[in-house]
Amino acid sequence: LSFTVQQVPTRYQSRLIYLCQNNHMPESQSEFIEKPKTRTEKLLEKSHFAGNFSESGQIEMPSKDIYMIELDDIKEYVQFLPHLPNGFGISGGVARGALLSLIGDKPPIPRDLDVSAIREFIIDREDIKKVSEEFPPGEGKSRIEVNEDLISYFSSRDFTINEVFIYGNKLYYSRQALEDIDSKTIRLSDKHLDEDIYTWE
Repeated sequence: LSFTVQQVPTRYQSRLIYLCQNNHMPESQSEFIEKPKTRTEKLLEKSHFAGNFSESGQIEMPSKDIYMIELDDIKEYVQFLPHLPNGFGISGGVARGALLSLIGDKPPIPRDLDVSAIREFIIDREDIKKVSEEFPPGEGKSRIEVNEDLISYFSSRDFTINEVFIYGNKLYYSRQALEDIDSKTIRLSDKHLDEDIYTWE
């Protein structure tokens, strides 16, 4: 977005002319130069708004906005993930790794696979038993977690960086998760607001 001096309100024109002269910019070609977008801003622009998980009765908090993005740009990362029935997705480190990949970082190698179920998406209730048998809990193996809906899932996370969920070829993530994963910040969720936050290298 750019403006000539004439398009700027009169009370600001003298200040703008001074800035142009001191930077050797012709007044007729002067413009406000936009600050380059951060990688988190770029990802948000490519994503679709999917909801907000602020507590009932609260004013919706932007940090609790949920976004969705297709995973086509990181096919090499997700191509080996298992195909899961309707209602089942992947959480934990694998989902965090997907978000890291989308902002341009190299994700760590996953040590296990966390499978979560969203009950409102499940078509066949028997699938819960089947998936639990296929991915039994244990060291290095997946753990099945069941939530009523996506709002319940996001509201129940322990750390903000865990507010991520792979469902099919889509990644759902919160704005706070994106900001904290980008800044390498470990922040306890709202359940622990009186706790400290930490960063990692």
